[in-house]
Amino acid sequence: MEPLHVVSISGGKDSTATLLLALELHGHDNVRAVFADTGNEHELTYEYVRYLEAAVDLPIKWVRRDFTDLWWPRRDYVRDVWPTKGVALEVVQRALRVFNRGPTGIPFLDLCIIKARFPSRMAQFCTHELKILPITEHLLELRDTTGRQIWSWQGVRVEESAARRNKLQGCGACVRSYEEMGGGIHHYRPILRWPWQAVFEAHRAKAIQPNGRRGFVLSSLALWTEKTPVRIYSRPQKGQRHTHGTDGPPVGRMPNWPGY
Repeated sequence: MEPLHVVSISGGKDSTATLLLALELHGHDNVRAVFADTGNEHELTYEYVRYLEAAVDLPIKWVRRDFTDLWWPRRDYVRDVWPTKGVALEVVQRALRVFNRGPTGIPFLDLCIIKARFPSRMAQFCTHELKILPITEHLLELRDTTGRQIWSWQGVRVEESAARRNKLQGCGACVRSYEEMGGGIHHYRPILRWPWQAVFEAHRAKAIQPNGRRGFVLSSLALWTEKTPVRIYSRPQKGQRHTHGTDGPPVGRMPNWPGY
């Protein structure tokens, strides 16, 4: 029995090219697609995933992490342990007001509340918690329901960054394009050596539009997370000026997000 080839979709050009390659090689009957919704994606990304599903005529399974099982134990920890660690009563009460409302249903936001922090370069927990874990659960479910070996296709390329290159380059000219994870799960990275030109050529060959968000001139986004409302800033290119200063327009608040 042929393995089931499951492509992880992010809404970006690389995962799209990977899906097109999988369909070309294995056909619709042997390919599945999965998208991990963090609840914090750009709306254009959501629109693109829906467009891609229709364009390639293949359902894309949306998966989301549910943090309910971690929420209430964390609330109890805040209530019972924080005071013994010297956390000010006002801070504990403020945190409990948030926890007592229950999970927001937005995976990224719920995770940040549970962690009591936003992700950073030194604490990059979002990819593992919001993408890898729910996709892995989906892969295991497919394995159990179909009885087939599962090849998890990942659209990553070594030229994307030095960190990606160091992680997946392997020895000498080798790249880690395949790993057997055990339990009938295999990781496959077929476009590791592709240049970006080949990625866009795959789109062109299949008449698939790339994600429009990737075409923005000012596309380097960062979140400013201090006491003021969260704002988006764009990093200017050489010779350009910032489009927003620290008084720039705030991002719309999350629905039902408690004010402090």
